[in-house]
Amino acid sequence: MKKETLRLLIVDDSVLVVERIKNLLSGVEGISILGYPESAKKALQLVKDANPDVILLDINLPDESGIDFLKMIKKKFPKISVIMLTNFSGDHYREVCKKHGADYFFDKSFEFEGIIPALAELMKRTIF
Repeated sequence: MKKETLRLLIVDDSVLVVERIKNLLSGVEGISILGYPESAKKALQLVKDANPDVILLDINLPDESGIDFLKMIKKKFPKISVIMLTNFSGDHYREVCKKHGADYFFDKSFEFEGIIPALAELMKRTIF
């Protein structure tokens, strides 16, 4: 059976960032946004309930480190792709996130638009 849309979960506690992502993706076909949980706890429940293909994940969440959440997702749900989107853009964070399975890593300040080509690449891998 052919999969027609990429199922995306946006995990960020900033309403402004979520709105910016929604605006950025508003003209992109083939993406279904499943939700906008602002915490790791709510995100995990949505992962279990909605089975996303991709998670856009902030490092700084109110209840858990996004890096710890990344580790758990990659361990329990290895087929889910994860794009880290954060203000913590130092090389250390990039290396740690890549080490723990992040597919992409973008700085919110100056790499935000990189989300589109990253999602396009993930769509090629996911939609068949």
